Amino acid sequence: MGTGRSDKPAPDWPSPYAQSDTTPEHLAEVIDSFSPDLLFHAAGTASVGASLVDPLKDFRDSVSICANMLEAVRRSEKRP
Repeated sequence: MGTGRSDKPAPDWPSPYAQSDTTPEHLAEVIDSFSPDLLFHAAGTASVGASLVDPLKDFRDSVSICANMLEAVRRSEKRP
């Protein structure tokens, strides 16, 4: 299962997909609805050009997304 900001996955995406923003509230809903056994977070900002123009902002945005995912896991009902 995967999530992303796009309303559709890539054409060759092999599993279920849910469009999601990166707020902890919405991510917790996705976690609750799919009940994953494992969560692998690989999201970040998507613009190489923007990361070169303002690397500190890119870093902060990426860390913020990671923190939101951790908060979503904490809020979800699927914790051990």
